[in-house]
Amino acid sequence: MAEDKLFGILTIDDLRARVESSEIDTVLLTFTDMYGRQLGKRLDARFFLDGAAEHGTHACDYLLTVDMNMDPVPGYRFASWERGYGDFRLAPDLATLRAADWLDRTALVVCDVFARDSDALVEVAPRSILRRQVRRAADMGYQAMAGSELEYYIFKTSYHDAAAGGLTRVSNPPAWHIEDYHVLQGTREEALNGAVRRHPQSLGQFRSSAPKVEWGKGQHELNLRFCDVVAMARPPQRSFKQSISRKSADRIGREA
Repeated sequence: MAEDKLFGILTIDDLRARVESSEIDTVLLTFTDMYGRQLGKRLDARFFLDGAAEHGTHACDYLLTVDMNMDPVPGYRFASWERGYGDFRLAPDLATLRAADWLDRTALVVCDVFARDSDALVEVAPRSILRRQVRRAADMGYQAMAGSELEYYIFKTSYHDAAAGGLTRVSNPPAWHIEDYHVLQGTREEALNGAVRRHPQSLGQFRSSAPKVEWGKGQHELNLRFCDVVAMARPPQRSFKQSISRKSADRIGREA
């Protein structure tokens, strides 16, 4: 099957040209933590081109040992208060470099996580685990493929207001009834879903089907066409859910 052309992917030369024309001035370097969240750094684009594109940057290794509230959890062999904390190296996977068109003048690149002073991948990093499993499948004669189905809810109540209220009322969806496959309700939220639908293609993500409304009140989904499982994780699907859907929702006074 012929591969879809990936729109939005940048080469280093493409990035340099966009920096010179002031279209891009920031590069967001991300990696996936144990909860699927995207963590990382924003670098000045010229600084990235001058060295970080080749050598990467550093982040504290405690980031792979925290809970959902970012508090370090004791007992990990990888890093802990008892063993001490240090840094690991974020090495940009330049095959994932792309324009992040939901952010102002920003490019995004996904990183592999390496030990600070060696070329060894950090084995417990989620992307390292994925690569290891793909190699094991290949050794058995299989190619791992995936097609993500991304589920999200739309709310009128902001996360900030919900947290201020003790997270006791995090609902207030825009619909008041079950809306599975409901075209009218999908039309009401097309300002958000249209933006969500368009971003995967401009990011270089593989073609998506249109979002559709799901069974729950305010529930929607987006299906991405299947491809190589590592490619499906470029950028990781949770980056899409956490960044694109929420940023798009912010712009129209919704939460997703």
